[in-house]
Amino acid sequence: MKNKKLNLNKRSFLFIWGIILVICVLLIIIETIITINVEKQQKETADYSAWLSQNCICLESNLLSCPAGFKLVGKLCLDKENSADSLKSCSKYDCLGEIKFFNVNTQKWQNQN
Repeated sequence: MKNKKLNLNKRSFLFIWGIILVICVLLIIIETIITINVEKQQKETADYSAWLSQNCICLESNLLSCPAGFKLVGKLCLDKENSADSLKSCSKYDCLGEIKFFNVNTQKWQNQN
């Protein structure tokens, strides 16, 4: 009888650890998917920003940006070990009469109505 209880407790223990392992793997997969999507969106925004700067006229320079490898934290650019001053980038373009501006809330370029 005691041996059956040990087997039951052992099975329950292994079952719970199996569920925990599956949840951890799912969380890692979800985090990876989210990271990939964020990086893709940032690349698309950077590519579009480059296209705008080459093909349109800058009307306003109110967008803070950082050199490559740095992230904007407040008004300062930081990487793992160093800091740098932020740069003002173009925040509004005139593309042949169509006005494009960067919406800081959505982090996307939009048409001005």
